[in-house]
Amino acid sequence: HGRARRRIGTRALCDGSRTHAHRARLDKREGAQFQLSPESKKITLLEVPCTRLGGARAFLDLWRTDVRPTAIVAFSDIIALGVLDAARDASVSMPAEVSVSGFDDLAEAAWAMPTLTTVRQPIESKGRLAAEFLVKSISADDNSCIHQQRLYATVLVRDSTGPVPRGHD
Repeated sequence: HGRARRRIGTRALCDGSRTHAHRARLDKREGAQFQLSPESKKITLLEVPCTRLGGARAFLDLWRTDVRPTAIVAFSDIIALGVLDAARDASVSMPAEVSVSGFDDLAEAAWAMPTLTTVRQPIESKGRLAAEFLVKSISADDNSCIHQQRLYATVLVRDSTGPVPRGHD
């Protein structure tokens, strides 16, 4: 558990809508918060546009607070890259002062400074299965055709995350 952090800020897409996928992400965040030990600090959720600028602005908002996060979990690499930009511009040491992670494993995540810890999804498998499920649903005789398939993601630990410095949590 050398990388365990307690003060966590998360970034989410905010486009004014509450889609099923958006709600599911919020539910997952709430579930993760519930799983934290009782002495853990509350997770701060900020909803931002899914852009680098959105991530940068969110970082600045969080960094100006009295209790700064020790980890920032972005729901996309684009947002996380904006967080990295703003943290670097503010001379914040990553991962010593704050760990940052994203989701999607965009090619740029491996080139960022520091390289971005992220979650790689099986994009090709998702697309293929979605097409197969759509074809099956269209050819089904009734509208009750429900398909589920578990796909596994891979966490790619890179330089943007690290152990909590002593006295920071």
